[in-house]
Amino acid sequence: MLYDKINYQNMCISKPDGEDWTEEKFNDQVISHLKEVRTKELELSDKLVQEDFPLPDDVKAQLKVYRQALRDLPDNYPSTFTTVDDANPGEIDTSSFWPEHPDIS
Repeated sequence: MLYDKINYQNMCISKPDGEDWTEEKFNDQVISHLKEVRTKELELSDKLVQEDFPLPDDVKAQLKVYRQALRDLPDNYPSTFTTVDDANPGEIDTSSFWPEHPDIS
């Protein structure tokens, strides 16, 4: 495998200690975490789209579309984030807005 892609189907966000857990603070925490993860994914995939990296052009094109979708993520965030279930209040469902990683294996 060229690098270990991260599975973003669901993400867990921990409640900050000693703070009231309002919806606004939860959303801010989620957005901050998603930005960190998005930046890491862009860094990991950066080398894959370089001209001299040995991947077929069609795969590079798919990766470029994926990377653009990552850059566009802040515009596609929902106004509030949906938790997976009440038993896991910090686990959010990202499947509605996180782009699908192309298969590069």
